[in-house]
Amino acid sequence: RQKLREFGELTVLPGERMTPEQIAAHVREHDVYLAGWDSVMLPCELAENRGKLRYICGLTGTMRAFVPIELVEAGIPLTNWGDAPAWEVAEGAMLLLLASLKTLHRRIMFHRAGGYWNPPPGCGGSLYELNVGVYGCGLIGQRFIEMLKPFGPIIRIDPVASWSIINASNTVVL
Repeated sequence: RQKLREFGELTVLPGERMTPEQIAAHVREHDVYLAGWDSVMLPCELAENRGKLRYICGLTGTMRAFVPIELVEAGIPLTNWGDAPAWEVAEGAMLLLLASLKTLHRRIMFHRAGGYWNPPPGCGGSLYELNVGVYGCGLIGQRFIEMLKPFGPIIRIDPVASWSIINASNTVVL
């Protein structure tokens, strides 16, 4: 929040305690509306009377939960923060892939039941030369592919992905 204040006035809405009319009145007094996971749905009435509102920026990938289609159709500029969260989301995907591949949950349960850190039978696997499919090679998919490459899998990508963007050795277009 401090970094945002360097650009100008920052007001945080206590949305859950406000009526749609109060939210609309408050948003009309500002040029930019930043929305994230906990944001409330913006009232449709902003499409007819937006006041000073000139731009809506979402801090998440999807904005359906807080921006009604009427605001989009009214022509209020609306974007998200592009690739700002791409590394973190790709890291999360990498974490889940490795945890699944290495059967992390099973290993933890084995250890809690008194087993040693030696893996129980049937645990583990490797990304090396494993076929890994990546459907959707937008910013997150591209970051995920960059994280995968050092492990040496055969990466199979979305057939509509731009080959020049991916620029991957060991990559096969499906």
